[in-house]
Amino acid sequence: MSFPTRLAPLIITALLINCVPQETSSFPQFDYPLDDKLRLHHIQVKGTHNSYHLEPELPIHPGHRYSHLPLDQQLATQGVRAFELDLHFDNTEQRLAVLHLGVFDEETTCPTFETCLQTIKGWSDQKRDHLPILVWLEIKTGADGEESAAIALVEETISGIIPSSQLLTPALVQGNYASTREALREEGWPLLGDLRGRVCFIFLNGGALTEAYLIRHPNAQGGIVFPSASSGDFEEPWAAFTKINDPSSSEIAHALTNRILVASNICMADNADEECYQKREAGLSNGVTMLKDDFPGPVETRDYWLQFPDNNSPRCNPLTAPPECFADALEQL
Repeated sequence: MSFPTRLAPLIITALLINCVPQETSSFPQFDYPLDDKLRLHHIQVKGTHNSYHLEPELPIHPGHRYSHLPLDQQLATQGVRAFELDLHFDNTEQRLAVLHLGVFDEETTCPTFETCLQTIKGWSDQKRDHLPILVWLEIKTGADGEESAAIALVEETISGIIPSSQLLTPALVQGNYASTREALREEGWPLLGDLRGRVCFIFLNGGALTEAYLIRHPNAQGGIVFPSASSGDFEEPWAAFTKINDPSSSEIAHALTNRILVASNICMADNADEECYQKREAGLSNGVTMLKDDFPGPVETRDYWLQFPDNNSPRCNPLTAPPECFADALEQL
């Protein structure tokens, strides 16, 4: 069979394309050598506090003197894998605004929960091998007496933007066990190979909001957001995450023993560099899972920033990771 010479490149290209295996899953298997051994409780990652925050033109408090990059840039250039978003709930408008304080400290890189989620998902869709992005949600205003409505809107907003196949949920952790707690006790968190490309949400609020959440989703079953546990809740069937602000607290070891993932605040803008260095070292050495900071990268105004050893972020948790763990087996940035 003969064909015009000018068609040869086109025919060869078509043959080559047909010989390439076609991707049939939105979650391809990535070439990380320990994905069938390492689990989520084996890692330690950078996080940011008030992750949307921009310094106001006239700060009224020294704790407001910091600015974060947009969420996708934090993910791409600073290795951040944990966020904290402040939500302000308006039941009348069915709206979730994202900012710190109205009037006095309201500058933000993503003014609504929807825009924050769209930014996160846009980056995630471009880097399918990333470790789970852990997003803490604090409902700052509007939820008093309206907890159930606020929870419903949060879940509805998440579901409308991030498909279930890209979420890390209580059901995914629980698997075939009777509860999240039983799964964590018997097996631990899912393998990293099963979690790449996913986003996880945790309510920072406790008290009435947790009570309303557990009425809506008993033992967190059927929910897409994890409730946050206090130290007295670590044996509860739904306990999986906790926020311990002091990175030197003895409660961290208690949480890690129960395979509960821990977030701690490290350096806030009104802390002195010396204090920040001490808190950073405490968080790293005590096995805090998510170190949340106002300065995830270098800034001109101070010496301190949340630098991880060897600049690796994420890194193997020094207290929980097996000896064969190494940084490039977690995620190649």
